[in-house]
Amino acid sequence: MVAERRKVRGGVEVRYGLADGAFDNLEASDLLVEAMVAEITRRLGRWRRDRPGLVSDGETWVEPGNWAGLVERGTQLMSDVVDAAVPRDTPGALQVSVTALFFGIGEAA
Repeated sequence: MVAERRKVRGGVEVRYGLADGAFDNLEASDLLVEAMVAEITRRLGRWRRDRPGLVSDGETWVEPGNWAGLVERGTQLMSDVVDAAVPRDTPGALQVSVTALFFGIGEAA
């Protein structure tokens, strides 16, 4: 959906946003998995190890009530990162990569 239209030199810039529910059925798709793996691989190739960062992975068991709270905290963290974003030409701004995957695991096939 169109989020904004602005006049720029010689034309009109159109910025798009996602409609509510745009990704409702995408979470488990093969296309999403392939796109995320490719994008993370690209970003890892540019990793600045001289800057603070975190790499973490885990597969464990948690109680359902705890899991719901953890997913909510992860959702809030990702929202905080988006809210903290500044224009790329902001003096001193760091380009960063943030990816989160929180999902329940089913039995092996």
